Amino acid sequence: MGYRILIAALFWVALFHSVACDPVPAPTPAVPAVEQAADGSQDLQARHGVLFKELRAMVKEMTETGRYDCCIESPCSHCALMVGGCSCGEGLRRGEPVCEECALMWMRGLGAESGIDPKTVRSFLEAERIINAEAARSGELQTMKGHKHKAKHKAKHKAKHKAH
Repeated sequence: MGYRILIAALFWVALFHSVACDPVPAPTPAVPAVEQAADGSQDLQARHGVLFKELRAMVKEMTETGRYDCCIESPCSHCALMVGGCSCGEGLRRGEPVCEECALMWMRGLGAESGIDPKTVRSFLEAERIINAEAARSGELQTMKGHKHKAKHKAKHKAKHKAH
């Protein structure tokens, strides 16, 4: 009897596996062929070229559909790779920080927004550092850390007394 149950179980597992697993692989997007180096490895320069062209095409498409509002002459790659869109131009016009790449290009004189002083353009990371430095100078960070420590200590103290 146990033998028949085992065979039946194996049958159902095999059947479920064949139904659940799609035997036809999903189509993969066509990727341009990459040159092979003499040692058989892919040529990194050729791979870089393919990736760069694809990235530029993606940025162009997002710009045309309104998902890419960059603030530099040649739209950044950072936002395309990290978030799939760019709002640095919109944010900069409101006085907000921009991505690291855009901030660097503004420092190099490659900004594309009129009426913006390049010296005022800040990256998100730089803005965060400024906020943290100002908070540390004013003692806010120490106070916040102290409050967190006191809250943890109070919670432990209450838990200890409830147990008794």
